[in-house]
Amino acid sequence: MIQLYTVYSIDNGVNSVVFTEGNKGSITGTHNDGTMTGFQEGNVFKGTFHNTKVNASGLIEITFHESGFEAKWKNGMEPGPMRGKWVGELKADGNKPVTKSIVNLTDEQKVYLDEGVNYEDFDAEYNGDVEKLEWMKDKAFLMEAVKQDERILKYASDELKADRELVLEAIKNDISAIDYADGDLQGDPEILAFRIDTHFRGDNNIEITVDDLSIFTTDNSNPSILIEKLLFKVEFLFLKNTKEEFKEFHKKLIDFINANHECYWILIAVSKRIDCIYANVENYIYSDFANDQAKSKCEELEELRDIITFGIDFKPEIEFETYFNDSEIRYDWNACKWSNQEDEEGLPFTEFIMNQTDMEWDDDSWSDSKYYNHAISRLWIGLQNYSLKQSNNGFDEEEFAILFHEVIEEKYEPIQDSGNGHYGSFVFETVVEYLLGLSQNDFNLNESYRDDLEDFNGWQYDLKKIGLKCDCDLFDDWPGASEFVKR
Repeated sequence: MIQLYTVYSIDNGVNSVVFTEGNKGSITGTHNDGTMTGFQEGNVFKGTFHNTKVNASGLIEITFHESGFEAKWKNGMEPGPMRGKWVGELKADGNKPVTKSIVNLTDEQKVYLDEGVNYEDFDAEYNGDVEKLEWMKDKAFLMEAVKQDERILKYASDELKADRELVLEAIKNDISAIDYADGDLQGDPEILAFRIDTHFRGDNNIEITVDDLSIFTTDNSNPSILIEKLLFKVEFLFLKNTKEEFKEFHKKLIDFINANHECYWILIAVSKRIDCIYANVENYIYSDFANDQAKSKCEELEELRDIITFGIDFKPEIEFETYFNDSEIRYDWNACKWSNQEDEEGLPFTEFIMNQTDMEWDDDSWSDSKYYNHAISRLWIGLQNYSLKQSNNGFDEEEFAILFHEVIEEKYEPIQDSGNGHYGSFVFETVVEYLLGLSQNDFNLNESYRDDLEDFNGWQYDLKKIGLKCDCDLFDDWPGASEFVKR
């Protein structure tokens, strides 16, 4: 079995390696030239490695026995034969050393770490503290700090935000740490694959089944939670370049949407995530970090990206035709209404969705999942129609802020009185984060410590910032609004 915090001498020219236990059951091996991270099953460790000396990453599998270990490895994150060999031997004294980075810390830094690091406290103490400003240039300190709270990476110096080893260490603690890394590094295909591997704990047999899709029509959970679970699996297939599996998934997705038209929005969310990953990788290959392997990976991903098409057998822009009645919008936040006919007197958002789907509140006809799917798809079509109209009349982001406010604010009294006023908020958040492509940190004041976000009409969202995102150019690549069809 593995001996934690114990020195193994190794035969590849590196002096030694020490394995430590990390968060969420992970195991990290640290040696002079890099790190390994993964999970243990019995006496076998499966994970990934990164060698900082030669800037290489790949898969590794280590089998431990009483006197040491035998390892096999390969460069690259794609599954395949592991022909590299590595042998480790337990040191006879069995001493339990501290890690290299701890040795290099000051006494004050060690005390700070011992007391526990968290982002909120550090954020409050950071401004104006010259000493802590210097700590953000200290890789040894940050390597330990991100193990406790990965968000500390946000304050690292620009140089260290671009340090691959530090970014990988932060991702081990929480995969969301990639959001704080250098912008170019966020498109590194190996780091993106490492992030997904960490999420799935090294499981290379991920597949997307029909159940992963049908859950959208049966589960009444927040749609943001459901779509995020699906998109992680999509990322896995995409970044692993499993072409046949990706084609099979796309067929399942199209078949599912053809059978459940109201789930049209899921295709948009998948396409948006794939485009976003590809754009990041494409930007990365022009950065100073990129190598020939990354450029080759980008070409492979472009081929996969083109698999996602909108070859569905219905016209969502007609089936979900939706308009935002804004005749008095410039004067009254409460005047805005929704309808399926332009300039027709409309209804508050929830009542409009109920009217279009023949549902009644607190009745056998009501279904959370049906509401969410219809509301998200219809809001998306409504945004396209309104954006096109705005492009002709002069774009006004505050009008979009009012539009979103109408979705969030529950005006249907029976639902409001029942304490279930979250339906509009869940729809709004799903559309903004997964269809418009804004992260929570960019629009939710409760999820952000930025001082450039503004609330509107007392809501905790920066609706005007979202409005700025809704320029009609945003929809150029989508099989768009009913207004386009009429033309």
